[in-house]
Amino acid sequence: TAGIVVSLCLGTFSPKKFAEMSSVAILSDAKKLLEHASGDGEQECDRYPVHLFASAFMENAKMLRLILSHCNRHKCTLTPSLRRTLLELTLAEWNQAKRTGDTEAEKLLRKEAITALTDSHSREIGDYDALVIVQLAGFEEGELLLYERLQMGPMLLSRYAKEGTEKARRQMLAMCHGDPEILADVLGHFVSMVSEALKNEKDGGDSGSDEESDDDETDDILIDIQEVLSLARRQAV
Repeated sequence: TAGIVVSLCLGTFSPKKFAEMSSVAILSDAKKLLEHASGDGEQECDRYPVHLFASAFMENAKMLRLILSHCNRHKCTLTPSLRRTLLELTLAEWNQAKRTGDTEAEKLLRKEAITALTDSHSREIGDYDALVIVQLAGFEEGELLLYERLQMGPMLLSRYAKEGTEKARRQMLAMCHGDPEILADVLGHFVSMVSEALKNEKDGGDSGSDEESDDDETDDILIDIQEVLSLARRQAV
């Protein structure tokens, strides 16, 4: 059924071709069936809208995601609602792959989710709707992307501060150059970071290498604090 639906959506459906397929193969491997329904063949019929068939697969989320993903790759028209559904289902499977330790599937699904958020049709999902979806899924990479797109400065700062990495601090400093009014907020985050780092050093373990790493991190944050203060002086904030 899924292969027939995809072929109808791609305009490649031919009763004769599908009659030639082994029914056993169809039942045993949905992915092979979708490959058979690929849009690489000749146009055999008019293309049918995907939304006409989507409701028939609502109880089979995995199959619905495969169909929507396949149709999307072959440039079929998806409604905004179906694009949101595709993002939700992709992130649901991404979370499942994380839980089961399937790193290959996790990477593939992460890539598909990022593509859904950045391709030429991404705005059809709706930025705020997409933000809700990625937040519910715990997809932090998608959250950052949407915070940047929506210019949600305070949320971006909080997210970067939570990460606390050198790259995140660089991003925070870059934001200061574009918006001097956030200098005080960035300074506050950096002070909190260095306080936490110093506390960890004080409570630290016995490992010399870990202690040296903590010292380096503290020094780096102190340098960042100096940079914020210098920037504030230059901009007379």
